[in-house]
Amino acid sequence: MNREEAAEFTRKLVARAETIVFPKTPKTINNIPVFYFEAVLSALRGPQPDPITGLVMCGCKGKPEYHSSKYGYVASVKMHAECPDCHAKTAEYYAFLYSDDALEVLQRRVMDAWNTMRGYKK
Repeated sequence: MNREEAAEFTRKLVARAETIVFPKTPKTINNIPVFYFEAVLSALRGPQPDPITGLVMCGCKGKPEYHSSKYGYVASVKMHAECPDCHAKTAEYYAFLYSDDALEVLQRRVMDAWNTMRGYKK
């Protein structure tokens, strides 16, 4: 059983327990409180991206950051994501700033590279 199958099985158990509950009784599955199963679900869900940066937390529990700088003489930028604690980082990604959304696309590429490196799947 892989992670997704285990999470789906646990979700079904919790959903069944919530439909059979009598009023004023704690929700349980085989005398185990449902909130334990909810904790299992959150552990099975794996790493989740930060809502502000979109980057998953590093394995050392550090919070990764974007680093960008101008590159060359033309309107171009290079960017990577790096953990300040263990210095794990993605490769450098480059973009020419010829369109308005070029920087946003570059940041999305760096975010996808970091999250893939840290085992996050959409």
